[in-house]
Amino acid sequence: MLLLAGPVNVDLIFAEPHVDEPPWQPDAANLSAIDAYVWDWIRWLHSKQSAHHLRLVAVGLRKMHTHMLEPMGISVAPRSIDEAIVEYRRARSTAERRFDRAVPRALEYAVHPAMSRTLPDHPECRSRLARLRPANRFPLPLRVPLVASRTAPPASRRHPPPSATLTT
Repeated sequence: MLLLAGPVNVDLIFAEPHVDEPPWQPDAANLSAIDAYVWDWIRWLHSKQSAHHLRLVAVGLRKMHTHMLEPMGISVAPRSIDEAIVEYRRARSTAERRFDRAVPRALEYAVHPAMSRTLPDHPECRSRLARLRPANRFPLPLRVPLVASRTAPPASRRHPPPSATLTT
């Protein structure tokens, strides 16, 4: 996973089938990595909700709960993206205190506002939208600097994912 300012996510897809990984096991070393995955997942869920793929959102919320939220102490799967955000923030704060580790908020500050800035509803996009062919409609990038990065895979995962890097 590669996260760029915007927020833009680049997933590399290979010919091999994807093997489901075990749930995260939060510790001091991987809280920032978990945070990156949570916000990437929130962004993905929002894109599916915006396209009215509500079954995918429901399935995604359950998977998110199993792989990230439940290991952080959230016992009940969220029923909405907003509920997932509220519960995750609460669990993240608890984990930060427990592990005496602060998680940078740059990715959250980029992803969360972006969910309300998708075309065609955002006012600053309307003039650009009028000049675009329908096939070229896309979210405008945010101008939010991202300073956090994760270059090493988490030690507590059996099959670590490719490293995620945030760049500006």
